[in-house]
Amino acid sequence: MAKIMLFRYLVRLLETDFICRCQVFKGNKGWPIIRDSFLNQLLGSQRTNLKNLVILSLHIMAATDKEPFDNNDKEHSADGIFKKSLQDLDSASYLAGAEIRHTLCLSVQTLLTMMMELDTIKKEAEKKGRTSRSDGSRTPVLEIVINELCYNKELIGPFLQALTEPKWKMDIILTYLLKYFSRHITKNVGSDIEATAIEDIFNFFSDVTNARSIVKRIGADLLQLLLVHGFQAYFSLRKVTDFMNSSGDVLLKETCKSFIATFQNLRSVYRNFELVAVGRDALFTAATILS
Repeated sequence: MAKIMLFRYLVRLLETDFICRCQVFKGNKGWPIIRDSFLNQLLGSQRTNLKNLVILSLHIMAATDKEPFDNNDKEHSADGIFKKSLQDLDSASYLAGAEIRHTLCLSVQTLLTMMMELDTIKKEAEKKGRTSRSDGSRTPVLEIVINELCYNKELIGPFLQALTEPKWKMDIILTYLLKYFSRHITKNVGSDIEATAIEDIFNFFSDVTNARSIVKRIGADLLQLLLVHGFQAYFSLRKVTDFMNSSGDVLLKETCKSFIATFQNLRSVYRNFELVAVGRDALFTAATILS
């Protein structure tokens, strides 16, 4: 328990420092202000194993979707973090376990998203020639996340369910799909992978031939999780004002049509296809918007 609270405090300290520096950076675009942040110094330290830190973060977030924690994935699971603490707590404190896990998950998510945001800022600074050799280089956090999700596909559902930040949820889903299926997708939606939006993905999969070719490689069950969470993130990112004007309303309805068509095609190419709970909710939302 003490370690969890200490971790939460440290993340808040890193977050406060990083947010303040980001606000200054937006004004003058000075990379040194970000380079000197506590977060950048932490990730640049030789004592920090970035890959293990990111992988552990993924497993902790995914573990919060389990109730209670099981004994699987002992090497990385959050069970190892809670086991000793919970044994020392009385029964009343044990009932607060769910809240403890939720608090830890939010702290881990904050740390993970800050690391990805730092990579984005550094990439922008590199493009404008504002970094130097002394800044060093490291594997982008987003790349580590994608590689781990590809290696351990069982993490995808629980991790995306726990991730509440729509911007990064969208980026992770798009990067995952485009990294492994860019040859198929960009052929239809364009050559600029970074400019590809979730609407383009829905349009691509709304064609039964495209859906069949991709299902063979990724599987319908995993694909529906990515598409459903992508739709949720899309809906969260859209501003209410965007839906009030005519152009935004038309775009929303077209996206909903493509989303529904995608799942109709998944049913047709995969006989044993079953909707998950979040999938039913997303389709109900899309159908309600169109009605």
